[in-house]
Amino acid sequence: MNVAVVSDGMLKEGSNVRNIPFFYTSKLFSMGEVSSRNLQEMHLLVIELEDATGEHVESLKTALAGVPDLPKLCIVSRANRREVVQAAAFGKVEIFERDQDLTALVRKMRDMLQPDFEALFPETTPETTRQAFLQTVACLDEIVLAAASSRPMPVRTLARTLHHIYSALTRDGITAWLSAVRIHHSHTYRHSMIVAGLAGTFAQTLGWSHKEQELLTLGGLMHDIGKTRIPLSILDKPGKLTPDETELVRQHTLFGRDILKSRLEIPFEVKKMAVQHHELLDGSGYPQGLAGDQIDTMVRVITICDVFTAMTETRSYKDAIPPRNAYADLCTMKTQLDQDLVRAFQPVVLSVDLGALNRTVESLFDKKRATGTTG
Repeated sequence: MNVAVVSDGMLKEGSNVRNIPFFYTSKLFSMGEVSSRNLQEMHLLVIELEDATGEHVESLKTALAGVPDLPKLCIVSRANRREVVQAAAFGKVEIFERDQDLTALVRKMRDMLQPDFEALFPETTPETTRQAFLQTVACLDEIVLAAASSRPMPVRTLARTLHHIYSALTRDGITAWLSAVRIHHSHTYRHSMIVAGLAGTFAQTLGWSHKEQELLTLGGLMHDIGKTRIPLSILDKPGKLTPDETELVRQHTLFGRDILKSRLEIPFEVKKMAVQHHELLDGSGYPQGLAGDQIDTMVRVITICDVFTAMTETRSYKDAIPPRNAYADLCTMKTQLDQDLVRAFQPVVLSVDLGALNRTVESLFDKKRATGTTG
C-alpha cells in the first residue's frame, strides 16, 4: 500500500506523521508542488494542514482534481477553525485530530486502506485457513503497534492466533497456508507468516510437543519485529541497498532485542529467536557472532525456515528460486546450518514443492482454458 504525505513545509519534530514511513511505503510531497501525476499510484493521501497557506491549499485542490477517487485523511486541530475549513475544501475527506497518538493514527489509516482479503483468496482456500489468515493479520497489526509504543504485547490475541494457525496447519497443511498468505501486500507481514507456518509445520514433523510448536510459530511471527524501526522505504527498496542502508537493516536483530527485552509477557525462547535468527554455526552470523552450542535448537530451526523463505520469495530486486533448489542450497551451507535439522526439513520442503508445482499446473491450465487450447 502506497501512502502520499503532503505538508506545507517541514513536518514538525514529534509529529506522528513523521512515523508513517515505518508502517507504509510512503512518499513526502510539498503541498505547493504536488501534482496529480505524483498521486496516480497512491492508495491514500495524508494531508498535514498545520500552518498550510491558502495558496498552497488551492494548489493541492487543483492536483486532487486529477485523482478524484483517492481517499484523503486530513490531520487537523479541531480547535483551529482555519484548518477545519481548509479540510472541508477538499471535499470528501476523513478528519483526524492531531493530538491523538500514533496508534490511533495508524489504526485510522488501516481502516481506510483495509484490502478486501476475502476477494483475494484463491478459490480453493479452506475456511480454516481463511480464518487463520485473517486472525493472524489482525494480530500482526497489534504486534506492530505495541512495538511502536510502550503498550504490552496482545497476549490473548497471540494465544488465539496460535490456535488458529495450528488448526490451519493441522487440518489443511502448509500448502494451503502459503497460498493464502501470499495475497498480503506487505512483504514483511508475508515473510513473517510464511516463516511461522514453516516453523510450526517443521516442529510437527520433528514430533515436538504442542507447546514447542506454539513457541516456534510465535517465534516465526515475531522474529523480524525489529524491522518495525526501519522505514519501509528501505525494507522495500526496489534495488540494491547502500552500505549505510544495509547496516541499518542488519540492526533489526538488536532493535528486536530492545523492543522485547523488558516485555515479560513474551517467552524468553521467542526473544532469542528475534535476536539470534541470523547467527550461524560457524560464527559468521550476526549480531553477536555466536557459534556451535551457543545457538540453541529452536533458533537453528527458525534460521533454516527464515533462510528458506528468503530464497523462495520474490522481491523487487530478485526472483524466487524453486523450493527444491532452495533446499539444495541449504544442504551446501554445511558449516553454517545444522545439517541434521536440514535433513529433517526435507519433508516440509517436499510439501511446499508439491504445492508450488500444483499452482504452476493450475495456472497453465487456466491460461489454456482461457484461450480454448486445453487438451
